[in-house]
Amino acid sequence: MNKPHNASGLLEQLSRKGKIAAAEEVRRELVGMEVPIRPSLAYYRAARCLLRRRPWPPNRAEMFANWLSLLPSMAETNKATHHLINLESALFFNSSELDLENVAHFGVILSSKGYIRSMGAPVVACLTRYAHPDVSLRILDEMIAADGDYKRNKLRLTSRAETRYKDTSKRLWSILVRTHCTTGRPEVALQMAKRAHERGFHLTQYTYQYLLGKLEADGLKESAEEARALFGRRSLDVAKSRFINESLSPPKLIPPISPKQNVAVNRALALAMLKRSSQSGLPAYAANIVPYFNIYKTGLRGNIVVNKLRSRAYRLSLYATSTVLLAELLHHHCRGQFMHVLWVFEKYFHVVGVPAEDVKRRLWKRDHYPPHLRLHYWTLPPRITETTFNLPSKLWPTAHHTALVWTALVQLCESEEELFALYDQLLARSAQSQRSVVARVEQKRHEHEPVERELHGGGSDSSSTPIAAPAERYDAAHFRPFLVAFTFLRGANRALQVLDDMQDRGVALSAPILSAGAALQARHGEPAAALRMLDVMCEMLLHSHSHSHSPSHSPPSLYHHHHHSDTDPELRSELLARGGEAGKRRVLLTAHTAVLRGLLDRRAIVQAQHVAELLRDRLGYVEGSSGGGGDGGGGGNARTDAALRFLRRLETEGPRAAPPDPPPELDEHGHPQRRFYPFLRKRDGEVIKALNAKPPREPTANRSVRRSAPRRSSSRKAALLPR
Repeated sequence: MNKPHNASGLLEQLSRKGKIAAAEEVRRELVGMEVPIRPSLAYYRAARCLLRRRPWPPNRAEMFANWLSLLPSMAETNKATHHLINLESALFFNSSELDLENVAHFGVILSSKGYIRSMGAPVVACLTRYAHPDVSLRILDEMIAADGDYKRNKLRLTSRAETRYKDTSKRLWSILVRTHCTTGRPEVALQMAKRAHERGFHLTQYTYQYLLGKLEADGLKESAEEARALFGRRSLDVAKSRFINESLSPPKLIPPISPKQNVAVNRALALAMLKRSSQSGLPAYAANIVPYFNIYKTGLRGNIVVNKLRSRAYRLSLYATSTVLLAELLHHHCRGQFMHVLWVFEKYFHVVGVPAEDVKRRLWKRDHYPPHLRLHYWTLPPRITETTFNLPSKLWPTAHHTALVWTALVQLCESEEELFALYDQLLARSAQSQRSVVARVEQKRHEHEPVERELHGGGSDSSSTPIAAPAERYDAAHFRPFLVAFTFLRGANRALQVLDDMQDRGVALSAPILSAGAALQARHGEPAAALRMLDVMCEMLLHSHSHSHSPSHSPPSLYHHHHHSDTDPELRSELLARGGEAGKRRVLLTAHTAVLRGLLDRRAIVQAQHVAELLRDRLGYVEGSSGGGGDGGGGGNARTDAALRFLRRLETEGPRAAPPDPPPELDEHGHPQRRFYPFLRKRDGEVIKALNAKPPREPTANRSVRRSAPRRSSSRKAALLPR
């Protein structure tokens, strides 16, 4: 028996092959001839390719809505969920620009096909966070109305389905209210809660509690009473008591993770750190969980012990999961396993905030393995199934995650051209992020403009910048690997240009990057710049506290020299006496120690003596003391004491005094090995190859002169090698 003729078969075939231009032409012809197009999952491929196309076509929103409308409804197929999740990922996370118009189309069209329960929550949360409140409310009303039409026309709504329909609407309204609270708009959230009651929808009890906590935390007592009145049934408590707690009792000290303890104890300690963070609001530091991976993770995928920690962290919260994965990235970063850093990031996070093409190009692919080693999904061995952590959806990376990925990409650059191309991408992305922030600030100043302007990112004659995705935020940690690489490659002056680029793009100078820059300047023969950076660090840390309530005061400049290079004694005592200043003192101690050691390696004894005086006068450092005059941690004392002892040996023995550290490992040419930076090894190899190459053959007339010329000694060749 012959199959019925499918008039849109060619369109499905073109969509499956990814020929989007030809498929778009065929679709227009079928629509023009009023030929019905059968819904099919093949058009998911066309919609996804359209979202990935760069640059964006001018009618992108219209084309995306057309392809979405051709997808089958939930009643016609039960295999669309996986495809829609991939489509959602491409829409939300595949670009540094957030297209709110397509997000709205995505929510309304899929709601009309019965997918509001699975796809409605991310759409409502995204529009509530980034669009005008009236726009997000209008789109939510359209989504609920479209879902109601689908249930009445396709499913013939029953009483049981009607209850489920109301539960879905209640959930979406609750997400809208809570998102307004988390974005710092509790009063708007209260107005949205009132509108939900006007439409006959009651929110979840947790949403009322969450709203009440935000209102009381902001001191809005009258609004808080209105929120209590909306709930109406019984007394309403605050969802998270830390919103209104003015002081928290000091947390209990959790012992560190140690190899001397068994697996269960170490896992319980890691989970206790994460649980305390979720209950008290205190941050959970990934560095405290790194020892867990140092002990138990022996390969790329890990083992059951590592996978169990990921799973238990996911039961706590997504924030706990993100912290555990950040610790895993730090584990590979500290070991120099930069390919592993890229693999973990690509597996568990959306590839945003980093050059996705460079990340995916460096990762291993199936074609890299011989056929007999390739795995098939129906016969996965236990080493894969037992170590695979299947997240329902990938996580949003923070700036800490993306900074480690940028560092890994720098370390994996094979040539100078690749390194500078990567730096150009960072400059372009950071400039785009800065323009997006300015554009959002301007939008907040003109909230009285029409809501359509907020949805489309500007009018037809406007040149406003589209909204940047939340992960597209760049700080000093993203520029630090380039600062180090350029210093090794081009010298100290190139490092100062990196700092200029940061300030031109609105990226604030941080104490860690100034510490690294000062150490590099000292090691490469620029003691004046190193000492100036130390002064700026001290002024910056004082400025962050002394002038926290003075918005008119500007931070210290890196290039304008002040007459009082040393910190004032009264300010120094305030810096060291206030609570929480031990961490600042450790940062300053580490920076001074690094600069001191760099100056000693250059045998700049006079400047090194000045830094030693700063350690005693500015920081109150006492050599040989475990506390160091209030150090609050002995992490830098051993290195500082060793540097001071080396300074005294240089003063007595002269430049030939042996350094305290063991000599670095030498390569086959007798030069210090560089553990990383392949582009530096490539450059050194090219220089050595050029020096060892035979000279070109001379003409016959000059052969006699060549025979009479003395042979070049090997010592001269050794002197030309790069040190």
